[in-house]
Amino acid sequence: MLRYLLFAISVSMFADHVTMKNGDRLSGKVLSVDEKALVLKSDLAGTVNIPWESIETIQSKEPLNLILKDGQTIVGSLNANGTEYRVTTAQAGEVTAKKEAIQAIRSDEEQKRYLAKLD
Repeated sequence: MLRYLLFAISVSMFADHVTMKNGDRLSGKVLSVDEKALVLKSDLAGTVNIPWESIETIQSKEPLNLILKDGQTIVGSLNANGTEYRVTTAQAGEVTAKKEAIQAIRSDEEQKRYLAKLD
């Protein structure tokens, strides 16, 4: 039993966390976000689409690609609360973007797939 508890704790430490405005919380891996929904892959719930307007906070440990409407891309771990999105990058440190300035958010894998489609 202790082994399963330790596994659950270790998985939770490395997972992304999404909190909805109604207080519900899901853990997993953020795959992508667009103007309509966040796609989260959860070990227990599978792939979940969460309406963008229902999200209160997003916390990621793994780097995400934030694509801004002005064409910039910011890559780093994300801590989003309400309308402020703070990204900790390797080069620039912490960078802040407003929710309304974000066009899309993608994991590294999803960003590579997206770019491959453009070629």
